[in-house]
Amino acid sequence: MAIQCKLEISSANVNIKDRIISKLKTRRQNPVSEYSTNGNSSFSSVAGSMYLPTTTEEDTSESGVSRQKICNVEKENPQFYLGLPKIMYNIIDLLQKKTQCSSLHILMTLKKIRTGDTFKRIGLEFGFSRGHVSKLFKKTLPKIAFLLKQLIVWPEKKLIQKHLPIQFRYRYKNVQSIIDCYEIEIEKPSDVSLQSLTWSQYKNANTMKYLISSTPDGLINFVSRGYSGRISDTALVQDSGYLQIVPAGSSVLADRGFKEIASLLREKDCILLRPPSVNAGEKLSKNLVRESKRIASCRVHIERLIRRVREFNSARLHACVDIKNVYMLDDIMYVICGLVNLQKKLTKY
Repeated sequence: MAIQCKLEISSANVNIKDRIISKLKTRRQNPVSEYSTNGNSSFSSVAGSMYLPTTTEEDTSESGVSRQKICNVEKENPQFYLGLPKIMYNIIDLLQKKTQCSSLHILMTLKKIRTGDTFKRIGLEFGFSRGHVSKLFKKTLPKIAFLLKQLIVWPEKKLIQKHLPIQFRYRYKNVQSIIDCYEIEIEKPSDVSLQSLTWSQYKNANTMKYLISSTPDGLINFVSRGYSGRISDTALVQDSGYLQIVPAGSSVLADRGFKEIASLLREKDCILLRPPSVNAGEKLSKNLVRESKRIASCRVHIERLIRRVREFNSARLHACVDIKNVYMLDDIMYVICGLVNLQKKLTKY
């Protein structure tokens, strides 16, 4: 089975993604199994057993010279074109070595994710047909995602506390995770039931929904697979596997919408920190107002992190992803989150 986005509306795991793919007949094989040898799927042990048709990067023709110029431009400003810091540009060579893909194909894939350009536009820039670029993207993306996903790690408690921003150190020193949900608009499905399952009342659009968690200093330590936009925040947290990896005895910072997960966290001896809420018509006391402001000033870091994710046009809020390409969103999110973790630190202190 492919790595597929799972569209759900509750913890009952209502999987409708298979129905989309069967209707569109866009099934593909999972490349992950072809990477690992002897069950070892670590970054350093990836077997480059899948080969793509490589291009002649040293081609002396007009198209070859044009490709080289574009590659040089991207190398000079990789943050803008690829979402990759210039100091980390050598990861392109590492990805090429581990995946056995041409560096040109890797650059085209990352540029597509970062800029959101059409396959036709990228094809015109690099001297390929639209169909060829689309084929290369679909083959290269899962390989890159498999590797960059391993950059999404949960650090040890001591390491997290060592890099705590100043505003956390007094009252919220046990916070190891700040969570929020991220939604990406998709094309309206033709099937009425799929329209209902993917409809997000909050965003007023058909969306895919992801749970993102980060450390207080802005390192993404968890990202879920894709769910339908109709799923509640509580059901998403419960089904995504987040509760299985959050360390016992830690604190989790969240928005008011995650109120219902407090009991789930207590079962793991964890504490949910969120802005206080009151009944309609009541006013917060002065102490609760101060507490709300303190939590908001700490929770803003996850908003700043999500803003970095939104800089990748393929995953921006109103990207309106083609329904035929929804199955690729999980891999795209893994690539984006891996690249964001390679960027400079979110906080100075």
